[in-house]
Parts: sequence; structure tokens; C-alpha cells
Amino acid sequence: MKIPTSLMLADSATVSACLLTSIAISAPSIPAKLPNRIGTNQFVRYFNSPSGKHFYLASSNSVRKLAKQSYFVGERGPDSRTWYKIIAATNAAGQVTTHTNRAYVELATGMNYLDDITGKWKESREIIEPFPGGAIARQGRHKVIFANNLNTAGAIALQMPDGKRLRSNVLGLEYFDASTGKSVLIAEVKDSQGQIVGSNQVIYADAFTGISADVRYTYRLSGFEQDVILRAQPPSPKSYGLNPGTTSLRVLTEFLNPPEPKISTAHARSTVATDGIRPDEELDFGSMHMGRGEAFGAAGGVSPEHRKTRVHKQFLTMDGRKILVEEVPIGTIQKDLKNLPPIAS
Repeated sequence: MKIPTSLMLADSATVSACLLTSIAISAPSIPAKLPNRIGTNQFVRYFNSPSGKHFYLASSNSVRKLAKQSYFVGERGPDSRTWYKIIAATNAAGQVTTHTNRAYVELATGMNYLDDITGKWKESREIIEPFPGGAIARQGRHKVIFANNLNTAGAIALQMPDGKRLRSNVLGLEYFDASTGKSVLIAEVKDSQGQIVGSNQVIYADAFTGISADVRYTYRLSGFEQDVILRAQPPSPKSYGLNPGTTSLRVLTEFLNPPEPKISTAHARSTVATDGIRPDEELDFGSMHMGRGEAFGAAGGVSPEHRKTRVHKQFLTMDGRKILVEEVPIGTIQKDLKNLPPIAS
């Protein structure tokens, strides 16, 4: 599973202008290479489902025929389920015999989870529901509890598929000038009540001091995302005595007593670092990991034509506290920031 980071700007015509950063946790992807056989003389094919989220290992029977016959689910696993069909045949004497064939194996990340009561695999669902003191997503391999108030230590409690826990809360937004090493906290999280939106999202509106911004969480079968959405332009780095050409915008998220991840570091070109290079860490917690993130602008929503900027992240220890620092150079998103409403005077 992974936790990427992204940054988005949207037009005010639909959801109001916003800048979005996200931490997303997702399950391991389906293997790139699949076997070309599932049994003697039983060839397989590799298909995308209409949603693009599921993959199929099917026998040589045409997929066009599948919809015309009656199927039932047999075995289940964490990322798969096997479909069977019953075939009836009548011989020359008029006797009817039946036999069951395995038709195909359906694969999808996080498709099923073990039911705590029955101990059997059950189909996962992208559902967040009310829960004492907040909300909960519990119908999947990873489970999440959301506090009523975002301004709570460990407001978000994630249980990973292997039972390990990640408790986190957003601290605030800051500017960091790489040329001087100076950082300035420009917004702190404040009291904000969560609201369930749709079936799989929780939004904490107007969640920061000094800036118009929300925090949004999205629960998926394949993972979990944290988004910070700016609804207006942040103050200019110049107003804090910082150089916009070497300053990055950071999102700070604290993790309370997390399990130690395996950290691998990639070094990517950046317009903000004085040496042109910035580290970007990938954190592997075992059944989940934090991968590469992006920043992007969108008018009326995310669309492929909008350019994307890499978001760098580091998992640091600051005064004994574990802080995930995610940053994007201001210069790379300046044009998009100008499309946001000006900050209120």
C-alpha cells in the first residue's frame, strides 16, 4: 500500500478555487505480469473492467458470453474472487447431468476483508458511517476512525491490514526558504467539525487560522487520502521576508508513535533547492507505504491536460515528534495560485 502526495488547483466556478495537497494510502497493485495459463489447456486472458479498477483472469471462453449465463462466487481472497458457472448437459437418453466449471478469477486491490465475527472473507465497501465521537470506515482491509474535531491529537486513526496503526493529525502550513533555511508557520489547524460527504469522504471545512482552507479525507478500497484544500491565495512569501524563488509551501502532519518505516530516498530536480536537487522519501510501513506525490491545477475539477508538479516529502523527527513534511516549490505553482481568489483583507 502507498501514500502519495498531490497538490491541485480548481476553478471557483464549481467548487470554488482551491489548492489541494494529499496523503494517500493504497493497497499493493495487481502484478504487472500474470500467468498465461490457469490449468492444463486452459488459457487465460487479461482484461480491464469498464471501471478500470478490476482485472480478470478468464478461461478461453469469450468474455462476451459471461453476461448471458448464470454465475456464482466461490472462493474469495483479499484481492480476488473466483466465479463459477453450472453447466447442464442432456444426453441422447434425455438424462440431464450438471457440472461446475471455474469461469474466471476477478482481481482488484482490497476487494475483500475478513469479517471479525464470521472469520470469512466479505466484499469490501467504500463506506464511511457515523460513529461515537466521529465517523468510521470499517468495511475494508484497512479501517479508519475520524474524530469529530480535526483539532485533536491523533484525529485520524488508521489501522493497516497487518494490524499496525497510524495515528495522525494535520498541524499546519508553512513556508520554507531553502536559500536561508528560514521557515515560517503561516497557518495552524483550528477547531473544525467533520462532515460526511457522499459515501466515502469526510470534510473538515475552514480548518486553519490565517488562511481559507479545508481538509478532506477519502476512503477507498485500495487506500486512503488526506487532502488540504486552499480556498484562497496564501500570503506572499515576500510578506515574511522570504525569497519566492527559493521558497516552498509545506504541509505538516504529525504521526503519534508510528511504527518505524523503511525509508528509501529519491533525489529529484527542483527549482527551489539551492543545489537544484531535493530529496523525496518513500516510506514503507509493510502493508502500506507512502509513495510519490504531485501538485496540479484544475479548472472545475481534475483533468489530464493540467500540468503536474512533483511534491517532495520527508519523514522527520522534530523535538522528539514524528512529522511528515510535504513541500512544493512556490515558483512551480505560482500561475495556478494567481487563479485563486485573493486572500481576505
